Amino acid sequence: MEPVQIAIHNRAYATELRVELERGEGWDVLDVENPDFACKGLIVLDQITFDRVPLPLPDPERIVLVTANDSRRLGRAWEQGITSVVFDHESPHMAALAVLGASLRSQKELQHANRCALSPTHPAASKLHARITSNDAPSSLQTNATQLAEGVHRK
Repeated sequence: MEPVQIAIHNRAYATELRVELERGEGWDVLDVENPDFACKGLIVLDQITFDRVPLPLPDPERIVLVTANDSRRLGRAWEQGITSVVFDHESPHMAALAVLGASLRSQKELQHANRCALSPTHPAASKLHARITSNDAPSSLQTNATQLAEGVHRK
């Protein structure tokens, strides 16, 4: 189950959102006063909480912000990288849909990153390293590739 931290001061709204998310299953919903950005999962913030969190935000794509339709506030959220916004006059059902959307986007980004990443232990990486460090490659490229590989294996 994917964790979702709800840091919303309007208790009635937070409770309704919790019920919506738990109805859909697959969510481990936590009511928190201060979100823990070190924990995995999504975070639903209201404007009061957003104004208190330290900036810059780590992983802003996992945040859903519930706020007023105010250009200054929306601009600040956009500058921090938040892309999931629900207006505070909208229903908790809409916030639950925004949580679902943020979850789907983060899963898609993770899958894309996993497909694009070339691990140093991946067979293709070993072949690439062998080609670069061969006698046919320029000496500066050989030196850089060797240093990079040694640095990766030391970690």
